[in-house]
Amino acid sequence: MTKTFYSSNYHSSKALIIGIDDYQHTKKLDNAVNDAKALKDILVQNFLFDEEDVCLLLDGDATKEKIEASFMDFSKVSIDLDDRILFFFAGHGHTLSGRGGDTGFLMPVDADISKRASMIRWDYFTRSSTLIRAKHMLFIIDACYGGTALSRSVSSGSHRLMGDMISRLSYQILTSGKADESVSDGNGPRDGHSLFMGHLLDGLEGRATLTNSNVMTAQSLMSYMYSKVGADAFSDQTPHYGHLEGDGDFIFNPSQNAEGQDEPQVEGQQSLIQYPIDQDYSKESQLISQEKLNRLIVDPVNRIELEGHIDKMLRDYILEIESSQFDPSIEPNDDLINLRVSRCHAIVKPLCTVGVLISKWADTDYQFYLLQKIIKRISDPAINPTPGGYTIWSSLKWYPITIFYYSSGISALSVNNFKVLKSILEAQIPVFNYSDLEEPAFVQQLEQMNEIWESVFKRLPDRERQFVPMSELLFDQLQSVLDELLFLGSDYEKLFDLFEVLTSFYYAYHTKDPSGDIWVSPGRYAYKHNGHFSEHNPLDNFIKDVGKVNEDWIGFKSKLFPGTTTTFDRYAAKIKEHMKRLPIH
Repeated sequence: MTKTFYSSNYHSSKALIIGIDDYQHTKKLDNAVNDAKALKDILVQNFLFDEEDVCLLLDGDATKEKIEASFMDFSKVSIDLDDRILFFFAGHGHTLSGRGGDTGFLMPVDADISKRASMIRWDYFTRSSTLIRAKHMLFIIDACYGGTALSRSVSSGSHRLMGDMISRLSYQILTSGKADESVSDGNGPRDGHSLFMGHLLDGLEGRATLTNSNVMTAQSLMSYMYSKVGADAFSDQTPHYGHLEGDGDFIFNPSQNAEGQDEPQVEGQQSLIQYPIDQDYSKESQLISQEKLNRLIVDPVNRIELEGHIDKMLRDYILEIESSQFDPSIEPNDDLINLRVSRCHAIVKPLCTVGVLISKWADTDYQFYLLQKIIKRISDPAINPTPGGYTIWSSLKWYPITIFYYSSGISALSVNNFKVLKSILEAQIPVFNYSDLEEPAFVQQLEQMNEIWESVFKRLPDRERQFVPMSELLFDQLQSVLDELLFLGSDYEKLFDLFEVLTSFYYAYHTKDPSGDIWVSPGRYAYKHNGHFSEHNPLDNFIKDVGKVNEDWIGFKSKLFPGTTTTFDRYAAKIKEHMKRLPIH
C-alpha cells in the first residue's frame, strides 16, 4: 500500500453541524438548536471556517436521510487530503445491547425508538469515514450512547511538535457522556445552552488553549471538557474522548505558533507544545480529595500544599464569577435569575467545603488566616464590579460570599468555636469607592443581599410566596452539604437559626448606636419570632441563654460582641422592636 503524506497545514475546513429540539416522536429538547448555531458562529468567526463550507441542519431539516446524505458529501473527490472536517450533533442518543455488546445510535428528528431502522447507528459514521480523504476529522457528540471504542493515542503530559501533529492522520471523538449517564440540557455555565455546550464554548473561546501557548487542539479541548464537565456540581455525566484512528491532532487555530504569535503555518514548522495532564474527576476521586483535605488541615506540616490547593480553587472561582455566565449587560428575567443563582451555589461549593472543614478544626492563627484569605479573595470581583450593566447582577456577585459565610459559620457553631466565627465575620475589605477605608466583608455582603431580597429571590421557582426566600433557599441548599461534611442531623436547623440570630446582632453592633433605630436582615428566625412559633423561637431562646450566664457568655469572652450585658440587652430590645415592624406574620 502506498503511504499517504500530508502537509503541515490545512487546505480548507468543512463542518456538518446538527441541532434538534423539535423531535417528532420523542421528548423535545430546549437548547440543542442554540448549541448548533453557537458552534457555527464560533467556527466561522474564530477558526477560519468559511460560512459556505459549514452545513447546518436544524430541527425539521435534520432527518435521517439528510444527515446521512450530508455526511456522505465529505466522501466526494473535491475533499482534499489536507482538509479538516468537524462533525457536531446535539440531540438524543440511544443505546441497544446485543450479543456483541452495546450499540450506540444517534436520533434524527424523525427517529422513532420503536422503529430501530429510523435511527442512525454510530458505526455508520465510523465505517463511512473510511471513504473520506481528509486527514483530520473531529466528532463532537452532545448525546449519550454506548458502543464507542476509543484509544488515547496522545499521552497525557507528553510533548509534541505541532508540525508533526498536523501532518499525521487523526480521527477523534468527544462525547458528552456514556450510555448509563444522563445528559443535562440546561443548568450549565451559559443560559440557553446545555451544560456540555456551555463548557465547550468556554473552551473554544480560549480556556482550552495549551499551557504556555495560544494553540488549541482537539486533545487540549477534550481534556479541558473532561475536567470541567466531570467536576461541575450540576453534572451527572463524564465526557468520553479519544482517537478512532491515527495519532495526529485536529488543530483549531493552525496560524498560532507555540509562542502565541499569529503567523502563517509553513511546511515543516516545528513548534513544540505540551499536552495537559489528565485528572480523574470521578465521584470516588472527589471523596478521596475530601479525605486528603482533612489531613492537610489538621497537620501543620502540610500548610504549603493546603494553601496551594486553596489558591487553585480561588483562581477557578474568580475565572467563573468574571466569565460571560455572569455578564451584567444581559437584561434580567426569571429563567436567567434562577440559572445564575444556581451557578453561584455551584462555583463556590469547593471553597465552601474547605471553609467548613477548616472552621471545624481551626485552632491556629494560620488556619484563621486561611479563612480570612478566602473571604478577601472572593470579595475582590464584587468590590470591583464590571462597569455598566444591571445593578441586580452586581449585587448577585456577593451571593456566593453569603453562601460561604453561612456554611463556614454554621460549621464553627457546630463545635462552639467562636474564635473562628469572629475571624470570618471580622475579615476586612475596602469600602466600595473608598479604597483607604475598610469594614467587615460580612457587612458589605449583607447590605448587597438586602438590595436584591425581593428582586432576585422572590422570583425563583416556588419562592415567590415565602417571607424570607433567600434564607429558605440557603436552608434547603446547605442542609445536605453540611450534613455530609459534619453529620449534623437534627441539630442542623437549630444551628442555622442560631447563625442568623448571631449575625443579626453582629450587624447591629457594627452599624448602629444602641440608642437609635436598628435594622437587621430578616431570616427564618424572624418568621418564627413573629409567626406561630412566638412562644418558642430562636431569637427569644438566644437572648434567654445569654442572660443565664451573663458576662461568662462565650460571645463576650471571645470579644465577638464588645461591651457589657447592659449593652447587649439594649441591642436585644431594639432588635425585638424591629421584628415587630416586619411584615412577617
